Amino acid sequence: MRALVVVPARMASTRLPGKPLATILGVPMVVRVARRAAAVPGVRVVVASGDAPVLAACEVALVESIRTPKELPSGTHRVGAAVASLGIDGVPVVNVQGDEPFVEPADIEAALAAVESGAPIATLAAPLLGDPHCRDRVKVRVSASGTAEAFSRLSLGAPHWQHLGLYAFAPGMLRELLTLPETPGERLERLEQLRWLEHGHAIHVARVRRAGLAVDTPEDLRAARDAAARSL
Repeated sequence: MRALVVVPARMASTRLPGKPLATILGVPMVVRVARRAAAVPGVRVVVASGDAPVLAACEVALVESIRTPKELPSGTHRVGAAVASLGIDGVPVVNVQGDEPFVEPADIEAALAAVESGAPIATLAAPLLGDPHCRDRVKVRVSASGTAEAFSRLSLGAPHWQHLGLYAFAPGMLRELLTLPETPGERLERLEQLRWLEHGHAIHVARVRRAGLAVDTPEDLRAARDAAARSL
């Protein structure tokens, strides 16, 4: 196995309850994400959830899933719980968000390749479209060497890069990150990756062509269904 890809999912989304099971072209969103991730060569894909309906939907779709505690602080903690339950060690771990129904296998490959080349943590960024001051889009400033210098919900100045919340971790790195205490920047911005950065961990940023359509609201879901229908 080249890497373990974990798709964390929970039903209790504030803005779109039941989000993992919202259907796009008749397929539950979390199943769609898992199937797209499975197109990356050599990876094992597992959905991690504490919600029985999500696990049942995965079983019907023949997507591997694992039960994790229902209440956890973040998706990263859910990924960590899944890795611990599976007892897998010695391979990279990739966290693919369960609300990214158009995630590109090539983008997962880009983050994974960075870790395979020696990065302890890798994530993604795409050219920012729209208002750089919009707080709903997280921005990242990237150094000349390709590592993250800052993440913020505020503008970080040109060139404007939107951070995409997909992460790849070198073997053992995720376990270490989950032991780190909270930092001031994380509390201020409510961005967990700032905890890692402020504790001195380098985060490689792989730059991709464009951001996918994430689903956070009913409006996003309608847009995702329209986009999927147009792609037929």
